[in-house]
Amino acid sequence: MTPQRLLERSPPRVCLFFLASLLVTSGCKRTAEQHFRAAQDARYRGKPGAALVEYRLAREAAQDDRTPQAERLKTRALWEAADACYAELREPAQAAALYRDLVSTHPDAPEALPARVKLAEILRSDLNDSPGAIYQLATAIALQPSAALHYELAKLYFATGDYGPCATECEAILQQHASSSIAARAALLEAQALQMIDGRSSEAIRLLEQLVAQFPSPELKALALLELGRMQSEAGDLEAAIEHLVRALKTHPNPSIVQSAIASARRRLEMESGTGDRVAEMILANAVFDGLSTLREEAASDER
Repeated sequence: MTPQRLLERSPPRVCLFFLASLLVTSGCKRTAEQHFRAAQDARYRGKPGAALVEYRLAREAAQDDRTPQAERLKTRALWEAADACYAELREPAQAAALYRDLVSTHPDAPEALPARVKLAEILRSDLNDSPGAIYQLATAIALQPSAALHYELAKLYFATGDYGPCATECEAILQQHASSSIAARAALLEAQALQMIDGRSSEAIRLLEQLVAQFPSPELKALALLELGRMQSEAGDLEAAIEHLVRALKTHPNPSIVQSAIASARRRLEMESGTGDRVAEMILANAVFDGLSTLREEAASDER
């Protein structure tokens, strides 16, 4: 039955109610808040594509509203839409565009800083844009410095071969956040960066020696001992190198790497002294003995 025929047969009160319901369903626009809630509901139901549409409609509905509540809603809509794009739709480029929109249109919002960090992560890992990631992290650090952000930026610099800036970021952690849990990892990364810079190998070795002495974490100490042994081997201090490599062998997460480094240092020692040279054999024995002695001392200290 058509609406017109239904109206003709209905009592007056029913007619008025029916007309009102038609007006509500056909002529009323949904508010920004309603679109926003619909977007969240869609995500909850596992429909991220529909959620993106509702987030966009929420921003459009609040476009000309400059009240704090509206600005907050637009920021949250961008943040949640970007998160849905990346985590649920696996669309990193679209997510990056939304995060960029957020940091440019709402730079003072609470979400702006984590948005820059997320954007940097996407640019680095998904879009192969290391310079863009570096810019976003550097901007985030300028807004709110932290050991974690300095460390992420340092790793990015190291990955791109910018060893000087990498060492600078690590040093900032050691100077400003020495008590943080990241400080030891920053010291190890700084030493690795210094080793790659001409003329700064001795600084790298000194930094690793300090790291081994000051930070008791067994796994981290093993990593530092391996790097220290490698650097000393390259510098020609083969006895010290083998001693530190033997100490690294016990707790290193990948012992085969340490064994390979020991074998390499031993070959260099034999080449420089001559195969079967008694002096080379004594140096090797002393290095191994010193390394094992230090391990026993450390174990006894741990038991106390």
